[in-house]
Amino acid sequence: MQIRRRVAGLALAASLAVMGATIGRNFTTASGLRSNLQIMGVCPSGIGKENGRKCASLLMTDAKLSKRLAGEEFTSPS
Repeated sequence: MQIRRRVAGLALAASLAVMGATIGRNFTTASGLRSNLQIMGVCPSGIGKENGRKCASLLMTDAKLSKRLAGEEFTSPS
């Protein structure tokens, strides 16, 4: 995957999203609450938002956790 430059914040956001999706149903509080992490990467075109999403998707698919992926249909209007 080719991007113009790497953005550490987007990589961190993608890794947090993968972690949240991975452990979300395995850990609960005493009252039954689970992790609910929602992340949105907002930056100009060509920075690498799509790269983090694709890497997270590949990782989840390889780990046989693709059923926990969501939000693939959300994109910018441009």
